[in-house]
Amino acid sequence: LPLSKQLAHLLGGNISLRSSPGKGSTFSVTIPLSYNGPTEVAYGPEVILDLDATRLPVLIVEDNREAQFIYEKLLKGTGFQPVPARTLREAKRALNEVRPVAVLLDILLNHENTWDFLTELKNDPATRNIPVYVVTMVDNQQKAMALGADDFFAKPLDRTWLLNKLRQVESTRQRPDLLVIDDDEVSRYLLKGHLSDTYSRVLEASSGHEGIKLAQERHPAAIFLDLMMPDVDGFTVLEQLKSDESTKNIPVIVHSARHLSEQEKARLDRDAAAIVPKNPAEREATLLHIRKALHDAAVVMNKGEGVQDDQ
Repeated sequence: LPLSKQLAHLLGGNISLRSSPGKGSTFSVTIPLSYNGPTEVAYGPEVILDLDATRLPVLIVEDNREAQFIYEKLLKGTGFQPVPARTLREAKRALNEVRPVAVLLDILLNHENTWDFLTELKNDPATRNIPVYVVTMVDNQQKAMALGADDFFAKPLDRTWLLNKLRQVESTRQRPDLLVIDDDEVSRYLLKGHLSDTYSRVLEASSGHEGIKLAQERHPAAIFLDLMMPDVDGFTVLEQLKSDESTKNIPVIVHSARHLSEQEKARLDRDAAAIVPKNPAEREATLLHIRKALHDAAVVMNKGEGVQDDQ
């Protein structure tokens, strides 16, 4: 009944009750033929991989489209982005492409055993530390917790409970480091400002040698690299980073005003995660380039102020 009431309200309708002693109760659902409320696209691709670099991904394993829509509404206006998966195949694909901060798992998936999936998640070293919250109509909390679930909630899901759980996860995450390697102090200052709305610490290196040393010591989540530096040029820095076992897997985002030849572009396409041109006069365009670059580099960070609530 609570789930039906929630769905009716989302469609602009309501549920009413008429009860007569000794006769029983009658529930009525009223849905308008024309819905004049806010419209939005409820469903996109089966797995949303176009992530916002300022929101934390939450994998939602749920085959019911209406339930997925409710999750989108519950997380709207927050620092968390739902990544829907309607099958275990989609869930595993999503886990291969992005590391969610939490997994919301329904047990009643169509013709699929999600109990085994829960066991796999908690036995795999790569995913065992990701919190898994079982949200289902099956009242089997004891089994869920025994298999490693971090918590259990019987549908319909409560928004306050959900956001409290996700906020707890967010508060325990370490802030990722971003390394900026650039000899120009003004460029470093501007780029640091562009990165101010991400939940990250910005490390600065004013030379290629210093940048390589910091990368080896701090292992940042990503590196922004200028190409034109007096001591060691960016191409050489990139080559050294990619030849070092301790730094070769760090995404490098080239951030430079240099006009690139076709040969240089081909070289960077091989080793760099993205190229963001320096353009101080176009702040909004630069921000979009940076956000896309972080997404392409699979670096996902949320805003430093924590979870925002639209209520």
